[in-house]
Amino acid sequence: PDAATGALRRRAFFGDELYAAAPASYDAGVFINTPLTADRQGNLYFGFSVSGANPAGLVGGLARLGADGSGRWVAASAAAGQPAMQKTAMNSAPALSADEGTLYVVVNGGGSRPAGWLLALDSTTLATLASVPLLDPVSG
Repeated sequence: PDAATGALRRRAFFGDELYAAAPASYDAGVFINTPLTADRQGNLYFGFSVSGANPAGLVGGLARLGADGSGRWVAASAAAGQPAMQKTAMNSAPALSADEGTLYVVVNGGGSRPAGWLLALDSTTLATLASVPLLDPVSG
């Protein structure tokens, strides 16, 4: 990234072919809503939100873009086991454990349902390892 020149390549965590088939749909409705987190192997993790329908059936969740260009994603609702969870919390960066085997992320319902869940996910498969609801210490 620090080179003055180089090849630019676009990668879609849900599949480059799907993106190429309907780029306007994805550009208009799929948004990265967290900072990027990278591990030592060059894999990237980030949360995203989705507004409206899209050909891939994406809904808000968490993505892993492998150093090799492969992608994987999990819906916030599926990862939390809570249908009301719609996306990752805005501007809340995914965090990796010291051994980079566990990825921590916060998901919420957004809008009038801001309550969320803290999730521990397998950093390779994005399978849920543990989850806990987040509570406001004042209101409970």
